[in-house]
Amino acid sequence: MRAPGFLGGLSDGGPHQHPEVPLLLPLHPPSAQVIQWIYDDFHHNYRCFEQYQWRKRRESCRAKLLSTSKGLYAITRKTAKYALDCLEDTASQPITVLDSATGLISVPTPFPDNNVISWSLQSQPACVKVVEDRYQVNSDMLLVTGQMIACTTLVHEPAEIHLRLSQLWTPRWTKHANVPHSQWDQIKAFAAAHLHRGQISLPPLSISDWRRAAHSFKTNAATGPCGWSRADMLNMADHHVQAVLDLFTALESGAAWPQQLSVGLIHCLQKSEDNVTANGFRPITVMSMWYRVYASLRSGQILAQLATWSDFMQSGFLKKRQSSDVWYFVGICLEVSF
Repeated sequence: MRAPGFLGGLSDGGPHQHPEVPLLLPLHPPSAQVIQWIYDDFHHNYRCFEQYQWRKRRESCRAKLLSTSKGLYAITRKTAKYALDCLEDTASQPITVLDSATGLISVPTPFPDNNVISWSLQSQPACVKVVEDRYQVNSDMLLVTGQMIACTTLVHEPAEIHLRLSQLWTPRWTKHANVPHSQWDQIKAFAAAHLHRGQISLPPLSISDWRRAAHSFKTNAATGPCGWSRADMLNMADHHVQAVLDLFTALESGAAWPQQLSVGLIHCLQKSEDNVTANGFRPITVMSMWYRVYASLRSGQILAQLATWSDFMQSGFLKKRQSSDVWYFVGICLEVSF
């Protein structure tokens, strides 16, 4: 009767009132007809209040969309990529049928019993129960010894996720660790004998070149370990930019690299939306924005000089040349030959 959410309490009724409803709620239980009138009156007022809230919410959302140009395209923006916080691990083993009537089987090695999310038999969904050291399978398929049963578990511990990624990528990153030096000497000898000889000259770093390189980055370029963003780079004063250029000039002359510019953050990008295994993520290193601007500036200058020395059919990693040029050339040769 004295609800704080209603001005004057519930006994004062609402803005829309049925003519048969009493002006004040009775102190004693009324008749069934009066109760029905009171209920219908309250239901009508509640629906009107819902419509009012819905209209206000719609007006608020429309105002937010029209307040900024970015909001107009927010609904068409691609969804954010999956953030790596868990992995799915699938283990498969052949089965040995012990009792086909009850679906009792055994496997060479026991499956994990924690964080199991699904089972499959011959790539088809199955219901599996653990019976002591054996498994009871309920499936539409006829059980036959030698079939493959798979158990998918969820890995969510950070240390275990890091271990899975390390076990996958370490052999790839250290693939050439045991290559003998004589093999590299053979490659270097071939390069010295057949590749063009030239001297790369790096022009002095200028403020205008630095600003142009920083401006070429996307507005949402990732901020590295240093905490500096693209906007910070573009809003720096000229004397601050010159101080940064003096630092990189000293590094090119042999000075030691600062530790702050030698740290990279490892981030895992998902290759496809439906792949949440360790192999479904590609690790990248996000370096400091200072280093990325400097590297893009110098690499562009170096590639421009290498392009003048490269062979006519050199198509990779050069400006206005790509690997598809080779296939296009081969296709034309085949067409002319026919």
